[in-house]
Amino acid sequence: MNQVYICGTYFHVYVSMLKQLQHNDPTSKSLLILNDHTPGIEKLIPALLENGFVDDVILVPFRKIESAEKSNGSFLSRTLFRNRAMVRAVEQHSDILKSKSFIEASEINSFYLWGYPTAYFVMRFPNSYLRIIEDGARNYIIRISHAKLLKRKYLLRTYIGDGFDERVREINLQFPEQLDKRLRHKGTRLELRQMQDNLSARDNQRILNVFMNGETVQLNDQKKILIITQPLSEDNFVTEQYKVSLYAEMIEAHADDHEVYIKPHPRELTNYCEKLHRPFIEIPRSFPLEMFDLMENIRFDKGITIFSSGMGNLRCIAHKVHLGRDHIKELLPGKKLI
Repeated sequence: MNQVYICGTYFHVYVSMLKQLQHNDPTSKSLLILNDHTPGIEKLIPALLENGFVDDVILVPFRKIESAEKSNGSFLSRTLFRNRAMVRAVEQHSDILKSKSFIEASEINSFYLWGYPTAYFVMRFPNSYLRIIEDGARNYIIRISHAKLLKRKYLLRTYIGDGFDERVREINLQFPEQLDKRLRHKGTRLELRQMQDNLSARDNQRILNVFMNGETVQLNDQKKILIITQPLSEDNFVTEQYKVSLYAEMIEAHADDHEVYIKPHPRELTNYCEKLHRPFIEIPRSFPLEMFDLMENIRFDKGITIFSSGMGNLRCIAHKVHLGRDHIKELLPGKKLI
């Protein structure tokens, strides 16, 4: 059957490519819908099409549209008429209707638990098979209360979120047994490592072609530590100054005599070359961490992060350190990390 993938990060695109290769149905077509979640992600489009991973790609700026609706919409449009307002806004500010017939004849795969990138498809295509695919650790943390669930389902009759909507038929995760017990019946296993291990040499190279754009990652024989950062200041959890100090202290405490490699999050704007004093090598931002396992001779002695589900997926790191959210001591007022 035809497949639609709603993506907004490099990881989302990467998993969609693996899923499409696994799908392996020569009679079906595929459409990738790119959200404006990660700046510059649209640069992947020519390589995705050239390397034959999908048949078509369209850009739908869900993030921008949702932000504008929340800022400018009336109280009624945000509550009683939120479904109608959301659908109208998405269709007015994108070309998605050009693909309406194709989407109706497809399975829909979304990496989003919340927001317009899934809500639109739940409301606009109620008869389609809709699958949520794992985005990271957030998939295992349910934040919707029983009262909010009932309110959204019976009073507002709107998108519920967290996978509770009846129109979300499946939640595809690496660890479905860790799902909230209310959702466990929807859980299916995402065999991420198996999909990677089953790649042919040709498909392995095709994936690298899409993300690397001719760049290479060269490691020497020294002991190496990989620092994985998060967009803490970009998401307004902390100031940029405090974020940089966190990573500077992390390097000081854990790097020892290791050569330092930093993998900045793709949505980060911070120029670490200007901010950090210790020499380091920056890994390109525009590819997912999991791709390290597709590259030959990539091996780190240590990996350290405050939180990163991506590091948990890697096999090329000998010793992993997750400092945890409690390591952040100075959140901006009103902010809470979940």
